[in-house]
Amino acid sequence: MIKPQTIIPDGKNPFKWVSFNEQISRLNAGVVSSRLKLLGESLDQETHFFAAVTAWNDKDYGDDYRAFLDDIPYDELASYAQLLHYKDEIFEALQYHLSIENSKAYPALLDIAISFVVDLKEDFFPFLWAFFDTVIALLERTRADAVVLDVGFKALANLFQIHWRTVTKSLRKVFVRFSPLFGSSTVYIRRFAAEAFSFLLRKSQAIPKLCQFLYEQAHEADKRHIKDGISQLLFNGIKGVHKQFQSRTAELLKDFIQSAMDLEDQAVRDTAMEILVNVMTLCCQWTSVEYSKDVTSVVMNLFGEQINRKSPESQLKILLNLIIVWITTKKGNNFTQQLELLETLKGISAKPGLQQLDYVFLNVVSKTLCTYLSKFSDPGTIRQIIAGGCLNYLQEVNVATVSSVFSFLQSILNLGIFDIWCTSSVAKVLDLIIESPGFNDDLLRPILKFFAVYTIKRRPFLEGVSEERKPFFDTSCFSKFREQVIQKVKALLNSFDDLGIYSLVVYPWLWGTWSEIPDAFLDMKKLMNQLLSSPSSSERTAIVTYLLVYNVELLDCSCLKSLGVDDALKYLKAHDVHDEFILRTAFKILSISEEVPKVDHLSKLEEFSTALKSGMLSPSGSTRRWILKILNVFDSYLQHGHVDERGQFVSSESALSILLQAEETPSNMSCYRTRGSYLRKLSFNLFERMFPEGCSNELKKIPLTLVIAQLFERFTPLWPMAHDIVKDYVKLMKFEDFWEVFQRALDLAKREIYEEMRLDEVELNEMVADEVKNDIFDFCKKPKGDFFTFRTQLFQMLIHFPGYAKRNDQYMVDTLIDIYQEEYFLLRGSVPELQQAAFNCFLSYRYPFLNPYAEYFNALFDKKKFHNGIIHFSIDESNSAVESTHRSELIPYLMKVLNGQLMVKGYSYKTKTVIIMNHLAGSTSSELDVFFDEIFGLLMEYTKLKRNINEQKIEDVCNFSEEYDFTNTLSPRRLSRLVSLTN
Repeated sequence: MIKPQTIIPDGKNPFKWVSFNEQISRLNAGVVSSRLKLLGESLDQETHFFAAVTAWNDKDYGDDYRAFLDDIPYDELASYAQLLHYKDEIFEALQYHLSIENSKAYPALLDIAISFVVDLKEDFFPFLWAFFDTVIALLERTRADAVVLDVGFKALANLFQIHWRTVTKSLRKVFVRFSPLFGSSTVYIRRFAAEAFSFLLRKSQAIPKLCQFLYEQAHEADKRHIKDGISQLLFNGIKGVHKQFQSRTAELLKDFIQSAMDLEDQAVRDTAMEILVNVMTLCCQWTSVEYSKDVTSVVMNLFGEQINRKSPESQLKILLNLIIVWITTKKGNNFTQQLELLETLKGISAKPGLQQLDYVFLNVVSKTLCTYLSKFSDPGTIRQIIAGGCLNYLQEVNVATVSSVFSFLQSILNLGIFDIWCTSSVAKVLDLIIESPGFNDDLLRPILKFFAVYTIKRRPFLEGVSEERKPFFDTSCFSKFREQVIQKVKALLNSFDDLGIYSLVVYPWLWGTWSEIPDAFLDMKKLMNQLLSSPSSSERTAIVTYLLVYNVELLDCSCLKSLGVDDALKYLKAHDVHDEFILRTAFKILSISEEVPKVDHLSKLEEFSTALKSGMLSPSGSTRRWILKILNVFDSYLQHGHVDERGQFVSSESALSILLQAEETPSNMSCYRTRGSYLRKLSFNLFERMFPEGCSNELKKIPLTLVIAQLFERFTPLWPMAHDIVKDYVKLMKFEDFWEVFQRALDLAKREIYEEMRLDEVELNEMVADEVKNDIFDFCKKPKGDFFTFRTQLFQMLIHFPGYAKRNDQYMVDTLIDIYQEEYFLLRGSVPELQQAAFNCFLSYRYPFLNPYAEYFNALFDKKKFHNGIIHFSIDESNSAVESTHRSELIPYLMKVLNGQLMVKGYSYKTKTVIIMNHLAGSTSSELDVFFDEIFGLLMEYTKLKRNINEQKIEDVCNFSEEYDFTNTLSPRRLSRLVSLTN
């Protein structure tokens, strides 16, 4: 056998570098040459072994190969008799040299070993198991050598092919020897092992027993990758060629699955199910729709057998988990037996005790209906599966079963037949649950959550005036559920729990006509008026207030017309205008109020813009959009334009209207230019025309504020447009007006970066409110602004108008010093260029203790000069480059630089650490304290541990793990150096 060579296709570059992954992908340990050809001689004159040795002698494999030749009489091994005579000596030599670490002769030795096995055939059996162990150990050592892996696994495959009759009698023993390869952390090693071993698997006459043994081994093994290795083995056992499966697939796969279902231990059965699910995934990814039935028909036939036998649910659970893979992988396109599956699900849905199947049956029904609904023509069968499955699943009513059923119903809400064919089934399920003896709020919660989601999908919250209320399902069969909703709505007078919020979402849609609406509506109006006049609010209160206003408008719009403009203004001033629910509520009131056409629109516009000022720099584009919608309520009544030369008034487009169009335009690849064009319309020269006559400068600052806020958009092509527009404003606006807006943006970034995150301080009930928002109000999520990037963009803007920064030098200096001290520690940075720039800043102060040593420091910042530089910059008192009068002031700077250099790329980390630690050996104890303060100071500060162990109380140390607040910690960015050093 000749050394494996890369096959070069015609026209390809033979010298092109081929990556290791590509080399590995070309190998296949399951393909074995059927015959080895001898080089020009007959079998009675030469052996395969001698031919292989002769071929490898022509190649120079160095001392390792020659040492092997010295251990065998290879000149005498041309005949089979001689080879048989020296077989023990040859095998010992092969085994010894294959066990040598880092040998260069592995490919040659393995190739020769294959020839040796082929020559000896059955006579090789005494060496079989020892050779197995040697080759497996070698493969584990050389997992990064593609050539050795190729020849090594082919050697195993040849062993299997020649000795399969013997080996298959003890397959369990072989698998135990192979288990290190099946459990390897390297994916391709597991694949090669599976490809090689699959040959024996096909030859076995006891597949069920072998499979059960494999499942038990996977369950008991400590290595977490062995499940994947066994999955690969079973898959290769049925895999064919050209996306097809081999002829014995039906027989083998049935044995794989049946042996798993016959396992008695539940834990082992779960492991087997996990392995088989992986096998199904591999099959689905491998095959195409033309050949998938070879596998899926086996699973479907087993379904029929188990239903006819009335087998336990545990066996059906395995089959359901297998079939769902075909439904969900490749969008279900490889599965062709949809109608058979529907009938199977119909039969299973009639079985009692479906809760023993956990959620898997309902999940299969959901995925089947959502994927293949267009192929089903009988809605009655679908309704029977849904209703029968849910009712049988609820034979035991508890929180788990109720949650599962309504999670299932929520997953099929998008079906076109749900409103017509399924709501009556949902009503039956509801009555069953409500009439159960142990009915309580825990059972009601998943029900209300489902109806809240259902309502929002069918009747989403409108941004303007709501249309006429039109129920979307038959409410006549939900009388008992309505009673529960009414109780929870009335309970909102006492507390705002999640059940009450869900009930508010559902409430308007459970009544057919106005005459059916009960007196709970009066309680809602009373609570709404209380909350609108309340001076304080939480996120939960804001949600409840908005839902009350929305519901009152749906049920009786006249109740809101009496609310005035001042009510909305007072509400905004008393609450956080960054909260979208607050803004939605105010806009809803203004959209309906009869006062709006009668007020002084310019003065109200000014008042509302002042109240909403802080929200204009919000990271949330939705918040900015709602603010503009509120301002446009008044701006739309005002005239915008100018008087031309002829004395005629010429109308112009409102600036606030243009800003609203810009915010409503998505910031994505297809629309960002349109958004930018809207913003460019807002030329400062045209503000006299685009704003109402007599407006204040504060209104004219709104466009600049919102243009700067575009830097929060997570779409970087939009940012250069914002930069250009701001540069135009700089040239035309008054300095005081421009800098007030710009400084407000800088202050916002500084405050948000330095302050503790708001989520760290919220109370438990606010966290619950967040959970409710995630469930049904995900459209109102507050985005977490990237204030670091926002501030960086603001600093980049300053480059274009440095004069403004100079005129505010005190503010800018204070800001930059804060950044230096609180965030970056520039002299400690891990970027040499940044360290050197910071050091040059210090040199500008001309410190007498620092400037004389500038060359020494500059050498430390240069990766190529670092080693020599630190040697010359000695601080050992016997040979110090630092004058004694400068030492105390210079050392802190040097320690900061060395701290940063620990993480600079260049030398290996261990090498650089040794160099720096050797340098620090010349420090005094007090100077070492300075260095360790740099390393551990932040940790000591946050953990509040004492430097002096004598000052540390033992009780503080013992209680540290219980009392320490782990949210009050350092970022990984700052701790990275400490972790690396202590490692």
